[in-house]
Amino acid sequence: MNKIALLVLTLAACGGVPPETELVDEPVDDGKADAVSSLTAAQAKIVLQKIDDTCGDTWCDGDFDFAFKKIVCQPSRGSCTLTTFDTYPAFSDLKPSYYWRSCRILGFSHFAELISTAANGYQTLTPEFYDGVSACITKIEASIPR
Repeated sequence: MNKIALLVLTLAACGGVPPETELVDEPVDDGKADAVSSLTAAQAKIVLQKIDDTCGDTWCDGDFDFAFKKIVCQPSRGSCTLTTFDTYPAFSDLKPSYYWRSCRILGFSHFAELISTAANGYQTLTPEFYDGVSACITKIEASIPR
């Protein structure tokens, strides 16, 4: 059995396949009707803060640091795009090189799909969105020259 088939079977047994993600080159133009986010400014700030909080314990503990700047969710596209963020090698004595990247995470378009809110008000990334951000970061890391 090849590695991809084994991964798919393992993920299916664990509850599903991770969300589809794609690197995107074009910036999200907030002036276009289809670029209008379903998130309010306050909701986008919460999502970015929760990604940043999680990053310190997971993705940003590796070879790269990330600075998440913007998220736009578009129901017309059925996706959320983490946009205009930079990443740079974390452990280097040289002046850091910054790489701007955007990543579209498919299957999400509303706040409740991104953030779980407990009865006491505590908020976290939903497991599905966490998986999407993880897949996005993996693709971004692979696209950065080393």
